[in-house]
Amino acid sequence: MARYYRQTLTQAEAIPRAPAGPLLGQQIARRPPVVAALRAQDRVVAQSRRIVLESGISGAARWLVPNTNPVSAVRTYPLRDAQRIVARTQFRLTPGCMLELRALAGLSGQTQRAATSGELGAGALAWQPGGVQGEIRLTATWDDGGTPVQRVSTVVLPGSGELYGRAPTDAAGQFAALRVRAIDLITPQALSSSVIERRWCQPTVVTLSLAYVGGARVVSCVVSEVPHVATMEADDPTWASHVLGSTPSGPAPAVAYPYQRLSEVSPDGDPRGGAWHLQDVANTQALLGPTLLRWHAYDEDDELVTIAEAAPRISTSTSFASLDNASLAAWSLTNEGWSLAAGAYARRRKLNDPDGMPHNGVVPVRLRAYCRGSDGAVSSGGVLRLQTGPYQWVDLTIASGAAAGWYSAIGHARVGRGPGDPEVVQLLFRRTGGAGGFSIWSACVEVGDQADP
Repeated sequence: MARYYRQTLTQAEAIPRAPAGPLLGQQIARRPPVVAALRAQDRVVAQSRRIVLESGISGAARWLVPNTNPVSAVRTYPLRDAQRIVARTQFRLTPGCMLELRALAGLSGQTQRAATSGELGAGALAWQPGGVQGEIRLTATWDDGGTPVQRVSTVVLPGSGELYGRAPTDAAGQFAALRVRAIDLITPQALSSSVIERRWCQPTVVTLSLAYVGGARVVSCVVSEVPHVATMEADDPTWASHVLGSTPSGPAPAVAYPYQRLSEVSPDGDPRGGAWHLQDVANTQALLGPTLLRWHAYDEDDELVTIAEAAPRISTSTSFASLDNASLAAWSLTNEGWSLAAGAYARRRKLNDPDGMPHNGVVPVRLRAYCRGSDGAVSSGGVLRLQTGPYQWVDLTIASGAAAGWYSAIGHARVGRGPGDPEVVQLLFRRTGGAGGFSIWSACVEVGDQADP
């Protein structure tokens, strides 16, 4: 019979402060420092608030949803209830965490519908008001190597009461109209048992698709991880925490003397605690890391109201160009880009010997991209390059004709020795052959080199 250990991460549990005095080698072990060290490891996942997806106006000068009269001869508004995908991402879920969504939105605008035959016969224009309406729709697919689970979460946004569903146009009017909307907990299914909870505490890849619906006017939308519950089965090989809080089997064991693991009986022992388990948990936590970069093709003031998804960036050249600025043909420290300097917090000692790399730092990364090996009509392979220095890059190669989907590659990226180091990272892409183009919608980079389930 399976034996489970469970710790709720959303409530404050009594985690003692580390007592005065370090843990010293070749000394008689004392219980308080040992327990404090184990408890401190349990706080790592309990403090996770990693941002995994974000989208918004990003400096756009105007809304996609206009302020004009929706009665028109041509379509000028989105259709009611029609969604437009604005961002995608894929990542490995931190064990014990679930997701939450936070959005800052303006008042939603009008939508349109096609005029009926009767209206057209009476002389009405081809497009008529569909009503003020707006939503945020997040589609999440959870894959632990078994049967993937998909869940759709929706946030209904407040509508504008102005003529034509206008956004306020008076001085600072839009600031006063902003509203905060949230989904506090997004899970793959009802977490009704330890068996289900434990499933999603094992290695899991989550794929997200974020869409705006109808007349939504979204300033910013962020999806992040939120600590929820860590549930482990006694024989699980990988633990991201000791789970020393309250469990179905009772409170954590009292550590009265040094040991490797409390019980190594298989099956259904109790591996928690002890010097060996402390090292196992430390090694697993070292594999966790932040999402360092997120890029999406969507641009609020450049897209057409007819889109089902943002238009991808397409390369028809065999020479590299910046994904965000086609005039940049190569990496340069002085060019625009992103910074991976914060990744210095995730450096591992075995890759960052202070004698061999006194002024540098490197972390293993996985580069992911939602892309296809064509321009929508003619096939062509392509390469997406994450370049972090003159001689440091990771290439993701896509075959000609590859269907739109998620692809990934692992490598190492320069991050410096700390967040204050100057660091410029660029995403470059090019076509590799054929007469068509190479299309990209989204790209992201996360710390880690583990195989996906």
